[in-house]
Amino acid sequence: MDGNDSNVFHYFKSIFIRGFIEIRKHAEFLIRLIEVMTKGSKMPCFANTDPKEVIARLRERLHLNKSDNEYIKIVDDLIYYSVGNWRTVQYDNFQKYTNDIWQ
Repeated sequence: MDGNDSNVFHYFKSIFIRGFIEIRKHAEFLIRLIEVMTKGSKMPCFANTDPKEVIARLRERLHLNKSDNEYIKIVDDLIYYSVGNWRTVQYDNFQKYTNDIWQ
């Protein structure tokens, strides 16, 4: 994305943040949907877990108790945490060598 100061990166960031804001706007619908999915699910993410705990963790991750400005800061921090993170770097390297995707 041409680095942290590029127009492309800033555009990505704005879309990413807007996406998270939309998720939060529809949080209750998504939470109800996931509650239904947890009932009797054999999906690994729900197996052997307490559905109430899954929903509590989801609510916590959505930061529903935060103001919009606080939430935007949290999402912005997520983006910057991922930049240079070893997992991100390794995934980029994987894409380069296996799919010929170069930055």
